[in-house]
Amino acid sequence: MKTGVSGKVTVPGPSSYVRVLSADHSLVLNENQEYEQVFVLSTRGTISMKELLSHLEIWLLPVDRPELPGLRESKNHHWGALEEMVPRVLQLGESVELDSIPNETEYADINSFRFDAPQGRYLYLKFAAGARFYGDYFLSKDFETIFRVDNYPRELNILSEGSLLSMSGDKKISILTRGISSVNYRIGRIRPDDINHLISQSNGNLANLRFDDYRFGEYNITEQYYDQGKTAISDPAEAEYIFFDFSRYLHTIAASNLRYGLFFFEVSHQNNENRYYGDKRLIMVTDLGVYVKTAADGSRDMFIQSLATGAPEEREQTRRLHRVSGRRYVLSTLRRSRAPFGLLRIRSRRNPRCN
Repeated sequence: MKTGVSGKVTVPGPSSYVRVLSADHSLVLNENQEYEQVFVLSTRGTISMKELLSHLEIWLLPVDRPELPGLRESKNHHWGALEEMVPRVLQLGESVELDSIPNETEYADINSFRFDAPQGRYLYLKFAAGARFYGDYFLSKDFETIFRVDNYPRELNILSEGSLLSMSGDKKISILTRGISSVNYRIGRIRPDDINHLISQSNGNLANLRFDDYRFGEYNITEQYYDQGKTAISDPAEAEYIFFDFSRYLHTIAASNLRYGLFFFEVSHQNNENRYYGDKRLIMVTDLGVYVKTAADGSRDMFIQSLATGAPEEREQTRRLHRVSGRRYVLSTLRRSRAPFGLLRIRSRRNPRCN
């Protein structure tokens, strides 16, 4: 006895195939460190940018909803109901100009646009029926949506990833701010006699320094200085660049030899909602650059260079460098820019100590 197999196959018609899959808004950081408002429309089916723009409109909705039939006036209204998008509301709104972002091909299923609208405001988008897609398909009914424009993020960052300031330079630190009205500065100068604690009690990563024990931190080994500055907020989308002059704090130190060394530098801001913004660096102020070369037998040579001139630095200095397993290693340049020192075998990262 023969049995038959049957099934259904839906054949898309010109008006039933295409539809809008998603409509998303985001903030994108461009190459100039400025945020751009971008709208992305994803569709089933591909369409040309020219055809899409001829059927796409965006309105900036008014802040307040006017009195409508059966509805009272609403101040600072939270728009969300498409039933409220009546001609009177749209007349109080403003048309938003769209700047298309070019695609690699003439027809695409993902199309993006730039626009400019006040942050926190509501936009109404309408993709009108009748738009022609590739393959002679068309959109059979209007697509409508309402979305809120995202607020620009606030930022406060120290620009340089490095941690070295030369005494011969201008000693200014560049800082990026966005949407920040004031900046608090904190400078913690590490006392020379406490540098050994910095090494022994931390993870040793100067780019992301952390202390091993919560009961011991930078406040135990530093002298603290505080300052505050104001910044101008011209456009919340644009980055503002300010500079912190580190030299004025170095000049307050009476002994010139103590103006060199290590400093914790922190920038911070706390808004009315008690949200913290900030960044932090461990900064070394010096005139010397140091290079260490390891020989085939494991011994090392230290080369000392002037950061001001780039030439080898010749000065007389003798320093205890570290201690390993009870032995002391002594670095002595003896007026030479090259300082050899013996084999260095560290069994544990906690063994070395600066003296």
